[in-house]
Amino acid sequence: MTLLLLGAVLLIAAGWDVAQRRIPNPLVLCGLLLGPALAAYESGSQVLILCGAGFTLATALTFPQWMLKWMGGGDAKLFMVVGATLGPWPLLNAMVWSMAANGVLALLMVLLKKASPMLNRDVDTRLPMAVAIAVGTGIGVAYPVF
Repeated sequence: MTLLLLGAVLLIAAGWDVAQRRIPNPLVLCGLLLGPALAAYESGSQVLILCGAGFTLATALTFPQWMLKWMGGGDAKLFMVVGATLGPWPLLNAMVWSMAANGVLALLMVLLKKASPMLNRDVDTRLPMAVAIAVGTGIGVAYPVF
């Protein structure tokens, strides 16, 4: 149930990021509150320590990137949802796979930009990182590195 909630939050965030280039705060808040609550319901209250550790690790890893404008605020908050729901080790897996997915997405955007004159269209090449976070989290849960 926890993974279904996280998957729903990530898919909605990815769709919203593609369409609007932002991630809504109410969606992030919903994930931050319901993710750990469902995890505690399924696994017992001791899992809340891991949820807190995952949230703290996500904050420590993404806040500097946001401050340096390397990552958007919504993307950083989305990683905090992943950490608060899954805990620290699955968060690291999700981050590794998300960065790999972001690299593939960046390559596709460069190729699309190169092809845009042939399509007679101007292409918006800003990366919707929520897509990479959703894909990376799914792969990280299925195929953990750590």
